[in-house]
Amino acid sequence: MDFKRPRLKTMSMNKSTKSKLFFDVLMPIASGPFTYSLGKDMPEPTSGSRVLVPFKNRKNSGVLLGPAPDVPPRIQSRMRSILKIEDDGDLPFIPESLLSLISWTARYYMSPSGSVLKYAVPAGVWKGVKQRAVKAIPLQADQSRSSGLRPRLAPQQSKVLSEIKNSGCKEIFLLRGVTGSGKTEVYIRAIESLPEGMAAIVLVPEIALTSQMVERFRTRFGKKLDVFHSGLSEGERVSAWRRARTGSSKVALAVRSGIFLPFERLGMIIVDEEHSSTYKQSDGLKYSARDLAVVRGGLQSAKVILGSATPSVESSYNALQGKYKLLEMPERIAKRPMPRVGLIDMKTAPKVSLSISGELADAVKQAVNKKGRKKTGEKAQILMLLNRRGYSPMVLCEDCGHVRKCDLCNIALTWHKRDRNLRCHHCGGVLNPLDFCPECGGAKISYIGQGTQRAEEELAELFPDIKSVRMDHDTTRRKFSHDRIIRSMETSENQMILGTQMVAKGHDLPGVVLAAVISADVLLGLPDFRSAEKGFQLFTQLAGRAGRGDQEGRVLIQTFDPEHYVFRYVCKHDYEGFLSHELKLRRELGYPPFSRLARIVFHGRVKNSFESAMDEVADLCRGFRVNGVTLLGPGPCPLERLKGRYRWHLLLKSKSSQVLHQAVESFLAKAKNIAAIKMDLDIDPSNMM
Repeated sequence: MDFKRPRLKTMSMNKSTKSKLFFDVLMPIASGPFTYSLGKDMPEPTSGSRVLVPFKNRKNSGVLLGPAPDVPPRIQSRMRSILKIEDDGDLPFIPESLLSLISWTARYYMSPSGSVLKYAVPAGVWKGVKQRAVKAIPLQADQSRSSGLRPRLAPQQSKVLSEIKNSGCKEIFLLRGVTGSGKTEVYIRAIESLPEGMAAIVLVPEIALTSQMVERFRTRFGKKLDVFHSGLSEGERVSAWRRARTGSSKVALAVRSGIFLPFERLGMIIVDEEHSSTYKQSDGLKYSARDLAVVRGGLQSAKVILGSATPSVESSYNALQGKYKLLEMPERIAKRPMPRVGLIDMKTAPKVSLSISGELADAVKQAVNKKGRKKTGEKAQILMLLNRRGYSPMVLCEDCGHVRKCDLCNIALTWHKRDRNLRCHHCGGVLNPLDFCPECGGAKISYIGQGTQRAEEELAELFPDIKSVRMDHDTTRRKFSHDRIIRSMETSENQMILGTQMVAKGHDLPGVVLAAVISADVLLGLPDFRSAEKGFQLFTQLAGRAGRGDQEGRVLIQTFDPEHYVFRYVCKHDYEGFLSHELKLRRELGYPPFSRLARIVFHGRVKNSFESAMDEVADLCRGFRVNGVTLLGPGPCPLERLKGRYRWHLLLKSKSSQVLHQAVESFLAKAKNIAAIKMDLDIDPSNMM
């Protein structure tokens, strides 16, 4: 998205304030600031200080924002006082620039500023959890590729790096480099070029991507590097947060929430795989870390680098409009060729199992048995993508057609064979399987479709000599589990990874010669205007994992719809062609980047009262008119019932962000008194489900 660069507002003390001072204090709760008077004989605090205040019948910690504007004399005597200033040193608890980011985030996403503060500061910091050093996954000496040597830059890397180093301090770059072009080394050199004492935040979209990145960054930055993600303990997160605040760390390698780390001297923000939808928070405060990176760069005069082989349509459009500076690296390191991409039409292709075509099975055998490999002891490695976990996504009675569904979500339950239970992947509900149909009593129970567990069984039967590992949500719950799976491929302990979309993202495995999509239609069929973009990005990213070493790569995509326009561009590695096609469609439909969107989701528990309330919402929409704003809906969400709540949604669309915000505010004010429903607001939604 395109954002105006906000100015940093200094929260200086009002020298004309009388002896009794009043201050606004923000607490990590779903509210705005509260006003307090200064305690007796208490020194005048600075903005960003941590303070202890009375709140209702308890004591809360909060952050002092600055002097309160004009407290009426009639209520001054009733104001409660700040009890204590809790800062443990000369530095304020939160730097002023981060307070400005919190304020901007609250305004833009139309959320209480206290909710933003809750996301910005780890809970362990408020609770006083003891700091703990981050434990790294133990490596064997021969496992690490950390030689400490600086690799020689390719000409395209040198050119891009020169433009970054010689640019102004507030420049925003879109670095579009094909997979394997050496973007990570550019990131590292760019950070190394920062003036002494300046820090950098490097965002990655998944915890699964941090292991290899940590290894490369730690080699270059040593103890000046911290990692920050939800897989750490509370004490580890507290340690990383405090080191950022005191300037002890120079580089933070983090997932989404790392955009709020309290660096005061921030010189650079890097967003790797900037296209990833995981940068958008899906519940609570629905912020985009990628977009906040652009905003924070403006607040702290920091350079911003958005990197990807498949940038988001919005970011590429901003580059075309001259709002971002486009940098390109169109070739792989050492001019290695891009992998060959082929399609397998599953309507006609012979199959050797439920999920695997004969052509794909033959390709696996050819990759493993290629002439010359056995002599050198080299093992070919293979990636298999199936973006659906579990064993079977549907349990069906053949007698009456009944499908077992979640009682809370009205969505088909997934059969997890190893745990012998049925699970809902939306609410987490678990049911025991039945040998008979609960609807008709029939005994003909079928398990329809395939998930990663079922595909794992098929691959083991087809290729018993290939040692493989599964990588999905079920196998990566424990700490360091992502890292161990990747290490097992780096050391050739495993020869094949089968997994969900996390296998396609960012891993550098030179031994991979074959990558395959078992079922490409799972993603392309979603009712979302971004489904084609997400499909193109996922398939292209997976293709980029193959052929990064000395052996040429090959990619096969199994699909029932080989004529879909996405495949035309994936097979040719043609990002520009896809972007042109997608921009044309978006322009015709008036979708981003040619408009701004807000999504309001209405939900309620009781069906009859919810439906009556939605009739009122529909009436309100028919009479709602704002110049420059289009309303789409209301109508049922694609996932109409989740976690026991019925769900409808409404889209508001406008070319102006300011007009859109005004319209949303007006609509919510009119709809807030409608009984039996609750409303969730999402500005710039990335998920329409």
